[in-house]
Amino acid sequence: MKLFERGNFVIHGLDIRKVAKTYLIDLSMKTGQTTNLVILDGREGVYIDKVEGSQATILYSRIGRRIPVYCSAVGKVLVAFKNREELEKLLQGHIYKAHTPKTITNERDFLVELEQVSTLGYAIDNQENEAGVRCIAVPIYDHTGQVVAAVSMSTLVTRINDEELARFTEMLRQEAIEMSQKMGYGIPFLQR
Repeated sequence: MKLFERGNFVIHGLDIRKVAKTYLIDLSMKTGQTTNLVILDGREGVYIDKVEGSQATILYSRIGRRIPVYCSAVGKVLVAFKNREELEKLLQGHIYKAHTPKTITNERDFLVELEQVSTLGYAIDNQENEAGVRCIAVPIYDHTGQVVAAVSMSTLVTRINDEELARFTEMLRQEAIEMSQKMGYGIPFLQR
């Protein structure tokens, strides 16, 4: 029982930014791309950490900036794993504004996209928020199995081909698994 109490205390005291920082730096150094850590706040994502890559020319993300869920890879990941009731409440009265010609502009298409994200386990923003920019994002889970954050990588369409994007996606997935484990995900005695 003492071990359970100590383990539970440690898990609840974890700060996602502290857990993720080394991984963000590592990913950025290995790829040259900008990496981001985003959480859900109300109906929007909020950047809580960022590491600029050596090849970075993307200026949209900055710590504290908010981003719509429907036109960003991080936003899609943050809401795709919600239960139906939570998702309906979150999307009720949501306004879909076109940021680029590729932006999803209605709930029906957004729900189809979220279904794909939950099946694949990652999301792509293919120039939906900013022309010329593709982002990939994967979820980070906590000890209860809930998505607590999204980790993403921003790339320029002109510099990163589909094959390299797939390689980056796999790198992100592996790092997110480790971050989730550090947040207590997959530790049986901490599951509720």
